[in-house]
Amino acid sequence: MIQAWQTFLKQQGAKIEQDQVVGFESATGQAGICPLNRWQLFRISGADAATFMQGQFSNDVRQLNGSNSQLSSYNSPKGRMYSCFVLFKHQENFYLRLPGEIAAQVIKRLRMFVMRSAVVIDDVSEQFVHLGIIGSTSELQHAGLPAPTDERGFQEHQGILILRAAGASPRFELFVPVDQAQTIWSQLTPHLSPAAEQQWELAEIRAGQPDIYQTTLEAFVPQMANLDLIGGISFNKGCYTGQEIVARTHYLGKQKKRMYLLRTSSTAVQTGDKLFEHNSDNTQSIGEIVRAATNEQGGQDFLAVMQIKSCQADLRLHSIEGEACTLLPQPYELPLGE
Repeated sequence: MIQAWQTFLKQQGAKIEQDQVVGFESATGQAGICPLNRWQLFRISGADAATFMQGQFSNDVRQLNGSNSQLSSYNSPKGRMYSCFVLFKHQENFYLRLPGEIAAQVIKRLRMFVMRSAVVIDDVSEQFVHLGIIGSTSELQHAGLPAPTDERGFQEHQGILILRAAGASPRFELFVPVDQAQTIWSQLTPHLSPAAEQQWELAEIRAGQPDIYQTTLEAFVPQMANLDLIGGISFNKGCYTGQEIVARTHYLGKQKKRMYLLRTSSTAVQTGDKLFEHNSDNTQSIGEIVRAATNEQGGQDFLAVMQIKSCQADLRLHSIEGEACTLLPQPYELPLGE
């Protein structure tokens, strides 16, 4: 976290652990503005940038027009996700936002394939303060900021990059130049309650948005994490790394796993943890946790990739006798077993 920004947040009553804001002394319980430090932002520029990304990513980069963003994935030759991320275009540059814990290895691999192409990949995370806004468009207007009206819309305002997140409830990501961050925070906080980063994570989970972390690297084909249902895959863009497997799954394979929204009263939930069927002869896991966050009751809401046929079974965490898990109403239409 940028040192001057961290100092400012502490002055605002932030509790910071391991570079993440875990709470505020003045929090009201209504999530509003969340300092985000979990993700890094990379700029991809150069005359060959669009062509290069078109051959690497699962979505159609040509659809980025400067007023939208897209979910996409970067896959292994076997079609397993190294990462999934948000991508957008501003002026002649592209920006890629992905979790910091895997950023170095993903970007290192991506750079391996640049070779002689006119492509430059820069980490610009330290140039911006990253904020999550949970609320209506009117809150942004108090700071004189425009609010994209379309899901995954994008706008720039005086150097501030503003993205509308996916999901039914209005949420926005702001990348604010460091020298403007304290001013924007001061303009927004009279109207939005400061909240921990986990509140944004919870909102992302409830919107059914996947992410890839170290423990789930190369664990899922994109369709397992529902990227085909939420606009993260183009099936007519042409070839890219892993495309053959992704296309075969779409056109020929019967989908056996999907990602679902669940809840447990347990607090011991980590990305990569396994799910099991209770009272089953099958002692093998039937699912794996994608991302999790603490909910209002002190338990955990989480997304898990699991067997479609098992999603309405008596689900347990960590073992067949573990903590019970409940399937929640899904944020978008999903199959619920056979």
